[in-house]
Amino acid sequence: MSLKLRLVLIPSVILALGLAATICYELSWAPQRVRAEVTSGMRLGRLLVTAALANARTAGSAEAALSRLHAELPRVRHVIFHIATGPEQIAASEVPRLDAAGSSEPLWFARLFDLRPKIALFPVLVGGTEVARVEMLSNPLDEIGEIWEELVWLCWLLLASSVAIVALTLWTVSRALRPVRTLQYGFDQLERGDYSVRLAPIPIAELTRIGEQFNSLARSLGQVTEDNHRLIDALIGLQEEERKEIAHELHDELGPVLFGIRAEAASILGSCRRGEPPLARIAERAAAIGRLVDGVQRTNARILARLRPLALDQLGLAEALRELVAGWQEHCPDIAFSVRAEEVAVGDDAVGLALYRVVQECLTNAARHAGARRVEVCLERMGSSERKVRVLVRDDGRGLPSGLRFGLGLLGMSERVRALNGRLSVGNRSAGGTEVTVMMDLPMAAGE
Repeated sequence: MSLKLRLVLIPSVILALGLAATICYELSWAPQRVRAEVTSGMRLGRLLVTAALANARTAGSAEAALSRLHAELPRVRHVIFHIATGPEQIAASEVPRLDAAGSSEPLWFARLFDLRPKIALFPVLVGGTEVARVEMLSNPLDEIGEIWEELVWLCWLLLASSVAIVALTLWTVSRALRPVRTLQYGFDQLERGDYSVRLAPIPIAELTRIGEQFNSLARSLGQVTEDNHRLIDALIGLQEEERKEIAHELHDELGPVLFGIRAEAASILGSCRRGEPPLARIAERAAAIGRLVDGVQRTNARILARLRPLALDQLGLAEALRELVAGWQEHCPDIAFSVRAEEVAVGDDAVGLALYRVVQECLTNAARHAGARRVEVCLERMGSSERKVRVLVRDDGRGLPSGLRFGLGLLGMSERVRALNGRLSVGNRSAGGTEVTVMMDLPMAAGE
């Protein structure tokens, strides 16, 4: 069920219940009202009939008494008068029955009340002889008709008011939900990948904050998407550049060395075929081959280090970080590097490599861009379970500028950590400089 239907249905049901309650209340009091009016009418009719009969007794004849009685009997609400003349009518005491069929109210409504009339008989005496009889009976149909008319008028009034309230509620809800439709349109655009959509300020206090958060979400998604595109483009470019550099190294470094080894080996073979004294020549050529192989090993180690640090597999994360920091200390002797690394059983190559690359990127930024004089690296366990580790890299450099957008290095670090369900935070230290923190849960080892 839609929110709009609910908001309209709830007051409609309440109004319908109120209308029904009002009708029930009116009907519950209607019989008491009818009885009160009939009793009052009968009391007034009794007084008037008594006065009329007193005047009729002074008449000289029965005809004069009946004539005076017909003239003086009043018309009283809720009462019917009938004069029975002659011995037969007086003996029969016939009284006309109440008929609700000709009344203004429906027959079913009239039958809700007690239609049995109350009867009062008054003899007409002339000279001590009863010449006629006045029969007075109650008539509740007048009051029942009034109740019906009032009830119909009240129902129409309440119905009109209910329709007006429901229409006003529907109009108000439609206007109030217009921003919701705008939000729905905005989310549809986000689902289609259009992160440039922005919502106008919503003039409803309860939804203003939602509109602002939507615009902030759209900006963030657009920024993340743009960063991801930049990162993907940069990764593709770096991959191609890495392949190009490796190809150059293989061509420029390993190619000539391998050609030199082949040439030296061919020279040894040639000397042996010519019968020249071999020992000196072989020793000289073998030394040259050894020097060439050393160059191959250095080139091979450099390429492997760029592809994956061997120390990480051979020595573990803590020792690999110490070796990394030592390399930077040798490369940048004017910066004081320090490392404090606990032995941590990472248990997953991806986690260890990610933490190593984060430290590597932080050291690169500190040495090349921060103007730092001191750089600290810390690897430690967190918590009692020893399944959470923290890597902390901080320097005393110039810090991060305000409004910094992540470059490729920071984006790469963030994506590495996020992919392993870790958390990376980058900020400025209160004492000056930059602090990078990585919190990561270690995976469970097999059999645990």
